[in-house]
Amino acid sequence: MASWKSRIALASAISSLSACGFGNPVADLDQGEADEKVEEYITESLSTLPEGAKLETVDGMRDSSCGDTENDNSGHVVRYKKYRILGLPAEDKEQNAESVLEYWKQRGYSLITDSRPERLMIRVETPDSFEIALRGDRGDDLTISAVSPCFSPYEDE
Repeated sequence: MASWKSRIALASAISSLSACGFGNPVADLDQGEADEKVEEYITESLSTLPEGAKLETVDGMRDSSCGDTENDNSGHVVRYKKYRILGLPAEDKEQNAESVLEYWKQRGYSLITDSRPERLMIRVETPDSFEIALRGDRGDDLTISAVSPCFSPYEDE
């Protein structure tokens, strides 16, 4: 069972990544497709970084309710995964973040948040409504996470 700290961190990350469930349409996805696209977006983003960058799982693939569970019992969910990016020099953290952002812009992703210079947190939305975030943690590492749009985990819905 996950600790209360990891549950709070997961809920915070998902809520900061996704506004799904609050009036947004439900995507035509199933869990396997959502998982595949989350991994694909993270892996493609990593490819923009220098050789030697590798991923370490922080939060494995998880799902979370899309909306306010008190008012929304639709059962719609998002899929979420977070990694720490290892193998990069700490002094290059800002430059690496800029490389990832440029890649996202070239792909036509919409910028949602860029909190620099106060803190390193960049968040974008893909054309198919997935969201990806790159953050600088308290140490020297970068983390990257992605979340799917809302979808029904039930077949035929």
